Amino acid sequence: MLRTADVPRLYLIANRKTNPMTALTHTAATLLRIFALSAMMIAPVGGLAWSNAGGLGIEKQGAGLVLFVTLQRQSMS
Repeated sequence: MLRTADVPRLYLIANRKTNPMTALTHTAATLLRIFALSAMMIAPVGGLAWSNAGGLGIEKQGAGLVLFVTLQRQSMS
C-alpha cells in the first residue's frame, strides 16, 4: 500500500540526477580499494618469492654436482 508520505521520496529517487564527477569519484575510490586489498594479499607471497629467489641457478654441491657432471658427460657422448 502506498502512503502519501512516500510519494515525495519516491519522486526524488526516480528523478535524481547523478553528477558525473560524483560517479567518477566513487568509481576511483572503489578501484583504489580493490587495488589496496589485492596488494595487501599479494605482497606477502611476493616478498617470500623474492627472498627465496636469491640464486642465479641450481646450486651444485655434493650429490647434485655428481648428477650434473654425469648427465653432462652422457650428453656429450
